[in-house]
Amino acid sequence: MYKIQLSTLLLIMFFLLACHTNQKKDNNATVFLTKGTHEAIASEVIQTPSYTYILAKENNVESWIAIPKKEVVQGQSFFYDEGLEMKNFESKSLGRVFETIYFVQDIRDTANKTSAKTTGKKLNKTSGIGQKDISIQQPDGALSVAQIYKSKAKHGDQQITIRGEVVKVNNGIMGVNWVHIQDGSSYDGDYDLTITTQEVCQVGEVHTFVGKISLNKDFGAGYSYPVIMEEGVKLHNQ
Repeated sequence: MYKIQLSTLLLIMFFLLACHTNQKKDNNATVFLTKGTHEAIASEVIQTPSYTYILAKENNVESWIAIPKKEVVQGQSFFYDEGLEMKNFESKSLGRVFETIYFVQDIRDTANKTSAKTTGKKLNKTSGIGQKDISIQQPDGALSVAQIYKSKAKHGDQQITIRGEVVKVNNGIMGVNWVHIQDGSSYDGDYDLTITTQEVCQVGEVHTFVGKISLNKDFGAGYSYPVIMEEGVKLHNQ
């Protein structure tokens, strides 16, 4: 009888220990980390004009990650999701080559993802930026963001022209710059067009681009685009 009670007690202790090991404390509440979510500490932080590079320490293993420029303090704890892995990535602004680095969309203070529903803000699915209160007239023959999304099947693999304001830029990922533009129009909640380009752009600039529309492009690690313009070129006389 004693042996049975002892075995039962050990089994209960093991179960409680396993539950404790697989839980993380977040704002004094117990939460489970979602699949692909990481908890890390910023061992080192390097700021550049476009990116924040963080040496993320997780379970005594350090890995470099890069996010769009953001205020991060050395020693800060944070959560992030899986990123896009790059080998031998050269940062021209730092004059440095990272043997392995992960490009992550963002970091956050809690384990759970912050969604537009919880914040009360409507955010674009690819850029994470709300719709701006702007109105940009398209040149003759050009299409608006709304027109592209509304008839995306028609415009797939077609070269189109669009004019918009740059709302976000990520430079030098997979050999191209990633530019997000808006023109004030929207269709079914989509108001932001992503453009891959060799052109250099700054947030707030207004440019006219020509490029090929591609549909349902999936680059992995959460970088999926139902509509994207590739090989975009700025028309400098617009």
